[in-house]
Amino acid sequence: TQSTWGEKLVKQMEVKRREREVAAPTSDAEVKAKFRELGEPAILFGEGPYERRQRLKRLMAELEASGASNFSSSVLAIPANQVSQATADLNGKRFFTEGPLSVSQMRLWISMFSIPRTEARLKEQKQYYENQKAKTRDQRDEEHRNSLQFLNEYTCHGSQVAGERPAHCCAINHDGTKAVTGSWDMVARVWKVPQCVMTTSLRGHHDRVTGTAFNPTPGTPASVATGSADSTVRLWNEDSGEEMAMLGGHTARVCRIAFHPSGKYLGSASFDRTWRFWDVDTKQCLYEQEGHAREVYAIDFHGDGSLACTMDLSGIGRLWDLRTGRSVLVMEGHVKQALGCSFSPNGYHLATSSDDNTCRIWDLRKKTTLYVIAAHSNLVSSVRYEPHNGNFLATSSYDQTVKLWDSKNFELVKTLYGHQSRVTQVAVSQDGQWIVSSSFDRTWKLWGRGSITTVNEDLLLQEKAKSQNAVNVTPSSNTNSNDANGTQKMEEDELPWME
Repeated sequence: TQSTWGEKLVKQMEVKRREREVAAPTSDAEVKAKFRELGEPAILFGEGPYERRQRLKRLMAELEASGASNFSSSVLAIPANQVSQATADLNGKRFFTEGPLSVSQMRLWISMFSIPRTEARLKEQKQYYENQKAKTRDQRDEEHRNSLQFLNEYTCHGSQVAGERPAHCCAINHDGTKAVTGSWDMVARVWKVPQCVMTTSLRGHHDRVTGTAFNPTPGTPASVATGSADSTVRLWNEDSGEEMAMLGGHTARVCRIAFHPSGKYLGSASFDRTWRFWDVDTKQCLYEQEGHAREVYAIDFHGDGSLACTMDLSGIGRLWDLRTGRSVLVMEGHVKQALGCSFSPNGYHLATSSDDNTCRIWDLRKKTTLYVIAAHSNLVSSVRYEPHNGNFLATSSYDQTVKLWDSKNFELVKTLYGHQSRVTQVAVSQDGQWIVSSSFDRTWKLWGRGSITTVNEDLLLQEKAKSQNAVNVTPSSNTNSNDANGTQKMEEDELPWME
């Protein structure tokens, strides 16, 4: 009857609600132990750890909805927001671990670091919106279109072979003068921009290099970090190529890594289903964060320094408050593996990329998806907001392209063609002048505004000015050939190199 059908529907909705509230353990061994306690099969054919945990949550929700009481003492029967130190799991371990004093000091330091930055950002945004009120909508739209005209000027300014095997990752430093690439040949390489000349090889990993990052603080000895499938993170000096530290602790391959905006800390995501937070100065792991049911692949930090975002291969993203250590938002929406994330400079938008060929824009104020971009015809391997003002975002894909999107209307502005195989990552310089991409075709490419001739002429003028200053200060130290005016000529390997 209709009433019976309505009751069943209400019951199903109640079970789904309870399933979302149930706090299940992340350890696969604990999940199996709970199944045995309830007299249910611990393993089903073709079932992985994530599916097994979801089955347990569904079972516990159904038991709770039916009024069963034999699990009332378990942590699984308590809503996640009520889990406390008094509740214990099956093995008698605490649901959380009390951290050392260094963690407390770190959280206090991050609070003091992030609050002034948040205050300055909000003040700037308030001033911007006050100025926009005086303009009509047509004027604002026209101004926005004009601000994106430069995106059509991006062309390939250089390309280099990044290694003997596929280039898996890339990054560009704060002032856009150097890039770093990581290859499956176990070597990371630092390159001069825009000349595309290799300056340093970073050798030390024993497996594929899977993550690279530049320290945002200039002049830091440990200026480059790399992550690898050998389960380690290493810190390097970009000028000398010296290994400054080896950070060990992960039990499976390290994926993407990212520096905290302060440059004092470093985050790493791993296939061991955790992400770690490292102190760059002491070279110690401050804490290991669990919470994901599948392998953690991507990580990024909010520009204010207060939040971190991690994405896993079940398509779930989590937002973490670094000042408290709490998971403040679970982002569900991607139907396949989540592979990338990037905070917008405006502070309240977050972009994520996935194997489902889409890029999702999240509004952190409303805690929901703002827009879904059908970005590529293959998986979207990474996404990156332009760091200065966030006017555009760049996506890379296994369809061999890099695409530039309007961050206001989420419309495609420019597609960058050139790679001959899957593009693995994209990075954008602080001023938006340069875009770097890496690919399975073993190359990395440099994309820039304007024509190559213009860039070369500017580069020549800069080099000649530097050489002239050197000649005026120490004439006898100039050992290179000079032109008729006494200015030092550029060496051939300093000029931009093209494919």
